[in-house]
Amino acid sequence: MIDPVAPFETNEKNTAFSSWNLQDISLTPDQILMAEKLFIWLKKQSGNLSHALAVGHGGDFSKEEMRVLEHEIIKRFSPLPEAERYLKVLCKVVDGINSRSSQKLPAPRIPHLTARPKNPFIENLVDSLAKVRTWRAAIANNPAHKVRGDESTPEIPNLGLLFASAILHGGLADANLLIALGRALGEFPSSSVLLETRLAIRLSVSWQGESASEYRLWHPDPHTGTLISQVSAEKLPPVFLNPESNSQSDKAIRAEIWRQIERYFRAIRLPKPDRPTSLGMMLKAVRIDFQSRLPIVLANYSNRSLVSHSVPMHVMERLYRVSKSRTVTHSANITRTDSSDLISEQNQLFLDMDDLEPYWLQKLRRVFSTNRKPDDIHRQLANLGSPPDTPENCFGEFALHLVSTRSASGNILAPSTACSYLVMVVKRLGGRLGETSPATLLDDTLEDLYKEILQDADQEGSFRGLRRRISKSLREFHHFLVVKHQHSPINEREVLGIGKGLLPVDANLITWDEYERVMSVLPQTLTRLHPTLPAITELGKALQLIFMLSFKCGLRRMEVLMLTCADFAEHDPTELLVRPSDARRLKTKSSTRKLPLYALLDESDRDALRLWKASRMSGVESTISHEKFLFGIPEMGTDVITQDLVFPVIHEAMRSVTGDNSLHFHHLRHSFASWTFMRLMLADQCDITDILPLHPKTTAVLADSQSFRNRLYGRECMTRRHTYAVASLLGHSGPEISLEHYIHTCDILLSLVLSQDESQPQKKPVRIRSAQPRSTVYRWLSNGLEHVPYRMTRNRGLYAIKPIKSTSGTDPAHTSAEKNSTTITSDIFDQVWGMLFQHTFHGRQLDELCREIGISLEAGQRMLNKAIEISERRVARGKKGYQHRMMDMVFDRRDRTNITRIPCPEPPRTGHEKKIVSSLAEKLTPLMLQQPELCHKVLSYYLDNVWSSRGYVIFRDYLNFEAALDFLNFMEALGIKKSSMEIISFDPAERSSYVPKWRIMLGIPRNFPITKAPSNGKANVRAKKWLAMMPLFPSGDDLAVGESEKGSNAFRYLMVMGAIVLQAFSPLK
Repeated sequence: MIDPVAPFETNEKNTAFSSWNLQDISLTPDQILMAEKLFIWLKKQSGNLSHALAVGHGGDFSKEEMRVLEHEIIKRFSPLPEAERYLKVLCKVVDGINSRSSQKLPAPRIPHLTARPKNPFIENLVDSLAKVRTWRAAIANNPAHKVRGDESTPEIPNLGLLFASAILHGGLADANLLIALGRALGEFPSSSVLLETRLAIRLSVSWQGESASEYRLWHPDPHTGTLISQVSAEKLPPVFLNPESNSQSDKAIRAEIWRQIERYFRAIRLPKPDRPTSLGMMLKAVRIDFQSRLPIVLANYSNRSLVSHSVPMHVMERLYRVSKSRTVTHSANITRTDSSDLISEQNQLFLDMDDLEPYWLQKLRRVFSTNRKPDDIHRQLANLGSPPDTPENCFGEFALHLVSTRSASGNILAPSTACSYLVMVVKRLGGRLGETSPATLLDDTLEDLYKEILQDADQEGSFRGLRRRISKSLREFHHFLVVKHQHSPINEREVLGIGKGLLPVDANLITWDEYERVMSVLPQTLTRLHPTLPAITELGKALQLIFMLSFKCGLRRMEVLMLTCADFAEHDPTELLVRPSDARRLKTKSSTRKLPLYALLDESDRDALRLWKASRMSGVESTISHEKFLFGIPEMGTDVITQDLVFPVIHEAMRSVTGDNSLHFHHLRHSFASWTFMRLMLADQCDITDILPLHPKTTAVLADSQSFRNRLYGRECMTRRHTYAVASLLGHSGPEISLEHYIHTCDILLSLVLSQDESQPQKKPVRIRSAQPRSTVYRWLSNGLEHVPYRMTRNRGLYAIKPIKSTSGTDPAHTSAEKNSTTITSDIFDQVWGMLFQHTFHGRQLDELCREIGISLEAGQRMLNKAIEISERRVARGKKGYQHRMMDMVFDRRDRTNITRIPCPEPPRTGHEKKIVSSLAEKLTPLMLQQPELCHKVLSYYLDNVWSSRGYVIFRDYLNFEAALDFLNFMEALGIKKSSMEIISFDPAERSSYVPKWRIMLGIPRNFPITKAPSNGKANVRAKKWLAMMPLFPSGDDLAVGESEKGSNAFRYLMVMGAIVLQAFSPLK
């Protein structure tokens, strides 16, 4: 035995490092901290074994003495899982002492903690599913009930039914979601919005006691929506009208919701054994039911096992109220080789690469590690010299600021905390900037970088603790920029998420239609903002490629900007490597990934990248060219395009196209995640509905979802790996961060999947609960079941938000989009008419006019040629008159007899005619986008067969009835039904033998009047077979009461202009 006292007295100042030689023991950083705590504790113990361990000596000790020490450690460092970690450290320390001592210490034991396996089976599964079926059947089989209330609420119609339906049919399987719905009912109708033909409710959901932490736009099912549309605040319980959101009010709302549900099931006389016993029991059963019938990610979204924010209301207005652009054929035939390991490998290609750390950070680290006193650290940091406007200089000043100035919260930081903040900011922010000093960036750019860093924070380990440390570090860094470099302060809650509850999410995205418009205007925006830059054409192409890679591949700003030529593997299968380099560190090892461009990009995009890379590598030795940045332009004198040049131009183009000034570059990553997840989820659905009808390109992309899934996975099969696939493509280690911060389409997907589920109510319950006349409801049902709550809400005066008139308040010449073969808006007809008039009458250059209205010169020339061809058409008989009405202008006012016909249709003159054009143009525009073949056939037939003087469209033989049928379908799509048209027969016989045949061919009922054309006294045998049609428009202010305007000049103008405009984006032959 050794003397327990003497060694200890002679080594009073020993530390764990010196006594145990920790540098020779394989310990993690956390274990080193535990070793120091264990060493201090052992020094204070009175046992001989504790003293021997404290001085690092061996000795002749028994196993029983070690067992006593083990129990003391378990007692001191409880709970048992924590004590187990300390015993592991003790085991390594004893092993280290025994390796250098002749007298061996007994080895300590480590408790074996066996985790009790969780029951993989859901208890009472069959009973839960049976109860849910019983509840749904009870709702469907019982008519509407009015529940008698107490004195405070004398009668509450269907409120219990409303909440029960919201749970069973609407997908609200969480108490907090129901509480948010209760508050929304108290604010109804201001909490609702009408999107196209659907009702949506805005829900502000609390999280762990923090109100308004999660935002959802809930699309109720038709049955629940019908009940909601009848809600009146006067008849609601007072608890729903309480504007305060706290734990007490939430508890009261929950209790009231359960009371209403319980009263409803009692009122319909549901047997007591079949009734839910509590709200929690009911929600648990419904969760089990949803997990058995819905995709698991959507089932978890419905019960809030995962969080995914919806986009804010102004984005929904843009998605549902503004028509953007036309579809483009999406390439589906992409050659590829073995890619089935895309997701399963989880991008393990570069996981073993060491993170790169700049040399000057090592020097700053050394200052903190070799000095314990703040004065010494301050003196050494002040003596460090570095070039101005460099990252080394900026972060050196930041380190000096941390140890010499109070923090943003007013505290003096410990040196270890200051070093931790410094390293965190350098790695997370400095690694993204390369050789750019953060102090030279604009405030908007810094905010974008902060948001990107926080949104990309890895999900490994204790995510919220890690993100909190990152937020605090960035707050201190921006406080330094405000104090030392006169930057503007930021909103810490909005940008850094410093506060309680869920972290705020800047949810926004753009559609595929908006993407194509932005791509077309990027070169013009660059020219407008930087007209004197060298190589501006090449720079415009680079901006388009950067924008394309971020939208279609989800690259972060520095990931795409710092790509090298070697990162792009242009040969099949085309791939893109995202990996760290000397100029750019990646945030985490999960960010290192391999992107399958053969699945994410179409052939034209890949060809554009190949051409760009070939131009970058030309004229340089191959060993050097691969190290070049992909987006560098030698004429600009820099290795790579600077951030302050790229992103402001992209921001300006995005905002000018969408009219949304809150859009930033990182929202392209949000768009990629949201649309990719939606495409993968829709690929497993049997029927893909038209989700965004005003965005035809987006609709076409979503319709191609199955082909996209097959290209990405390399096989045709349904799978549950979609969330992991998106997380892998984004460079996340798991799907939690992707769903919470980047995917914003779960609300739409849940509504879509529920609408196709067999458990949804049929027409009869919806009709009964609407309390509307049967004929009215069936008329609404012809447009779909969801149209019933929409019409009921709209009839209460809750109209949808009006369409946005303009996308920007700036000069239209600066913000117009390139309306090439994929772009058209409802005002295109008047714009093209103005172009034709200015060119043919005032002699302005056609290319200048095309730029002003945002179309290509080629499209403008096609439209001009078509207008000239129409204006030169003569009537069939005599060939003297013109078939279509064009403008007759006097070029020289001194000679009024010199009248010239210009290829501009006579425009509408009266206010009534202008209203007709405006109304029909809004419907003709999407029709031309969605059904160009139909429009081409009808408009071409109209040009050839319209009666020049009367406005009739003549159909000459019932055997060739297809043209007449196309015309009727065309008019129906414009909102003009047969009842609003005049149909005329040219057979003078009292009982025509041709009219019944026309009725059969065109499906015209016998009770629909077909008038006879007035006789001109001349017999025309061929005309007996003719049928003519013309629309009737409602009376205007300039017409007599009860009169209709037949063959309005407005309709003729729109049809001729439609034929002209059709040449711009669909040159069908």
